[in-house]
Amino acid sequence: MRTGRHLWLEGESGVGKELAARAVHRLVDPKAPFLPHNCAAFASAEEAETTLFGVVRGVFTGVEARTGLVEQAERGVLYLDEVPNLPLRVQRSLLRFAEGGEYVRIGDSTRRRSTTRLVFGSNRPAAEAIGEGSLARDLLVRAHRVEIPPLGRRRGDIPAIFSAVLEEAMGRAGIEAEAWRPLLTADHVEAVVLRDFRDLNVRLLQDIAARIAVHLSRSPRGSWPRELSALLAAQLADSPVVQRSIPAAAAETGRRPSVYELHRAAITAAYHACCGNLTDVERTLGAGGITVHRKWLADYLERWGIRRRRRARG
Repeated sequence: MRTGRHLWLEGESGVGKELAARAVHRLVDPKAPFLPHNCAAFASAEEAETTLFGVVRGVFTGVEARTGLVEQAERGVLYLDEVPNLPLRVQRSLLRFAEGGEYVRIGDSTRRRSTTRLVFGSNRPAAEAIGEGSLARDLLVRAHRVEIPPLGRRRGDIPAIFSAVLEEAMGRAGIEAEAWRPLLTADHVEAVVLRDFRDLNVRLLQDIAARIAVHLSRSPRGSWPRELSALLAAQLADSPVVQRSIPAAAAETGRRPSVYELHRAAITAAYHACCGNLTDVERTLGAGGITVHRKWLADYLERWGIRRRRRARG
């Protein structure tokens, strides 16, 4: 991110490309602008060019002078999603800016400079778009290419992403972090991690977070622990943890043991047999039909005192 190059983010719809672009923005300059725009929304090449680079007064009938997104995002990040939807002539204009940092407002002759970082997004493989003639190869060459895998292939990222989208949703609902964070247990997050994410990705997490935030904002705080478990159980029905560790909406008030507590002896034995390697423990238990995640293995092993004791002996 600190190379100064522009960035190409490639991944299926809803995989979190804009979240990645926002992360880049925080690295570049969190105080500078971050402007996202979907290129599929442009009705014509003319609209795309004037929106991106600005326009001088009188170029078109009734048009007033205005700055473009490139200029508005100065020192920050301009995230352009679905770039293959841009006409090739507009892509070539972006290419010239990507090469030298210069652009021209439509209808003007003055060359302007900008330090705006471009982040391109596409839910189609670049090779496919180039082959179909909808993507300028040179534009791709001027950017550092990063593929963002589907969420199901990077489950270790899910706890952090879920926490971030939940914090954003709770903030919009006016709920302070200290009011809801203590209610989110390892069991809750584990249920999210093991959910089936095929074709859903980050948008599913955002939807879950939004539903939770809206529901809690309308409920008395005393009921939040039960409400949170019920909401997650209803939305994560296909997660193997739900039936074992998160009570359903009409369930008894007593808390049932989690998958870790139910299989404490097997987890402990596997931990010692694998010499403390949590990845191997996760794999070994999975082969035996016990689905766990190494992040929460560490949490429970330390809670039971097993992992701390091994460290102390070492």
